Amino acid sequence: MFWKEHELAREKKEWDDKTERFIKDRERFIKDREEKLAILANEQKEKNKLDYKILINDMVDCPAGSFIMGSPDNEFGRYDDENQHQVTLTKSFKIGKHPVTQKEYLAIMEINPSSKKNDNRPVDCVSWHDAIKSCEILNSKFKEYIPSGYKFTLPTEAQWEYACRAGTTTALNNGKNFNDDDKYNKEILDEVAWYNKNSKGQTQTVGQKKPNAWGIYDMLGNVWEWCEDKYCKYPNKEVNDPINNNRGDEYVIRGGSYKDDIRSSRSASRRHIHPNKNRNYIGFRLVLVPLE
Repeated sequence: MFWKEHELAREKKEWDDKTERFIKDRERFIKDREEKLAILANEQKEKNKLDYKILINDMVDCPAGSFIMGSPDNEFGRYDDENQHQVTLTKSFKIGKHPVTQKEYLAIMEINPSSKKNDNRPVDCVSWHDAIKSCEILNSKFKEYIPSGYKFTLPTEAQWEYACRAGTTTALNNGKNFNDDDKYNKEILDEVAWYNKNSKGQTQTVGQKKPNAWGIYDMLGNVWEWCEDKYCKYPNKEVNDPINNNRGDEYVIRGGSYKDDIRSSRSASRRHIHPNKNRNYIGFRLVLVPLE
C-alpha cells in the first residue's frame, strides 16, 4: 500500500513538472511571438512612414494668374456645362506633382481602401469626406512639416483646371486637340493619360505619362480627382477666385479616369457626385494654399 502511494506521488510530481514546463514553454513562445510581431509592426510602420519633406518638395508652384476656363463651342467631345469664362486666381498655390498615392494615403490615414493594391498607384475608393479628412490630419498632426502660412486642402475646381492647363487652351494639356480621326486621338491622348483604351481596366503607377508644361503628372486619366467645391453652372462673366460652397449637394470631380473614354479625358471635362461616394475610379490631389 505504501509502495502504491509512493508511486502515485512520484507520477503526480512528474506530471506536475511536465505541466509546469509546458506552461513556461508556452508563455515563452507567446512572449517571443509578441516581440517578433511588435518588431514586424514597427518595421511596417517605418516602411509606411511618409517623408513629409519629399511630399512637400513634390508640390509644384502655380503662380497667380488669369486663364479661360471651360471649352470653346467647337471643341471635339465637349459637354454643355463647359461654357468659357475668364477666371483670375489672385494667390499663388502649390499642387501635388501627382495624385495622392496608396503609400501616401496609408501613411496618413493608416488604411488603404484601394481596389487594386499597389504603393505607387493613386489611391482610389475614397469619398470627398475621406479626402478632406486626410488634409485635416496633415494640417493637425504634421503641421511642423508644412511651410509657415500654408495649409493642405483640395484644389478648387478653378485651381484644378488652371494647374491642369498650365497655359494651354487646347482640349488636352499637351497643347493638342481632338478631331474626327480616332487613331490620331488615341495617339495624342496616350501621351498624357491612362484611359479606357490603354489602362487594361485598372489604375496605373503615377508619373509614367508625359507631364504638362509645369511638370504635373496624371492630371488627365488614371483617377477622377475630387475638388473642394460643389458642382454648379459656370457664370457668364469674369470671376476672381471662384468657389461654390453653398449651392447643390454634389461635389466636382475632374480629369477622367482609367475607365473613361477620350471625351472625359479633356482639360475642361467635369462631373459631379455625392461626397459620400467612394468609387474605384476616384482619388484626389493635394494643394498647399495660403491661410486665409
